[in-house]
Amino acid sequence: MQDKDKVTVIAGLRIKDGFGDKFLEAAAPVVEATRKEAGCLRYDILRDAFDPQKFYYIEEYVSDAAFQAHRAAPYMSAFKAFRDTVVDKYYGVNTYVQTASR
Repeated sequence: MQDKDKVTVIAGLRIKDGFGDKFLEAAAPVVEATRKEAGCLRYDILRDAFDPQKFYYIEEYVSDAAFQAHRAAPYMSAFKAFRDTVVDKYYGVNTYVQTASR
């Protein structure tokens, strides 16, 4: 893998009031499974320190192909279906490629 092939994804969403902990509970097995994917370098879900209903994903993959394989993973379908029932607002998904590293 070359750094120039790496893909970083940053996505944000707000969960409906009262569903933040349920969201994290449902996300836990997805996080665990994703971190075991061959092409996954990082997969974290962060909770906003000031608004506990806001969450951000930081994901890093060895390549776009690895990211696409993650999106197609069988466990993602059930999680996406659940997530769609508890999301209040999507803040967007931003995908980046490596331009420099140290």
